[in-house]
Amino acid sequence: MRALVTGLFLVTANAPLRAQERLQPVTEAAHLGVALAPRAVLTALTIPALVAVLEEQGMPVDRVLGDTLALARVGATRVLFQLLNDGQVVHAAFAAGTRPDPAAVNAWNRGMILSRAWLKGDGTPVCEADLDLEGGVTGARLRDFLRTVAAMVPEFARRMPDVAIGGRAR
Repeated sequence: MRALVTGLFLVTANAPLRAQERLQPVTEAAHLGVALAPRAVLTALTIPALVAVLEEQGMPVDRVLGDTLALARVGATRVLFQLLNDGQVVHAAFAAGTRPDPAAVNAWNRGMILSRAWLKGDGTPVCEADLDLEGGVTGARLRDFLRTVAAMVPEFARRMPDVAIGGRAR
């Protein structure tokens, strides 16, 4: 198996699949367990399916808001997961720190190519990442995305040191 590391993302290349292991498309009507099988191809998600895989990955869901939002925990940090475009995009967002140096946010954006960071109006840094399911991704890729988001949470907090007004560390 070959592996390529880019930022916090790990991409692996496996041996070719045997005929019985080939990827199979899954319809929304499929049983939840089948739909989230590692080799199943997903083109959209529902909140119940997202909640199931979040819980499976050790990210307890504190709250579900309607048909498109789930609030999960990674350690003490709450991560908002939102399904966009009729469940074809999984969006994750979380905040860290209170008043970081804007240069730290810019450094994150330069080094972490598959996520983006920005400052809210009150100066709180927010990190976001998306997984586009259009065209199909495997259940394994969905799990990899969620593990990557979980790994980004403490790393983002570590890289967003609080600074006092005037630029001196607190």
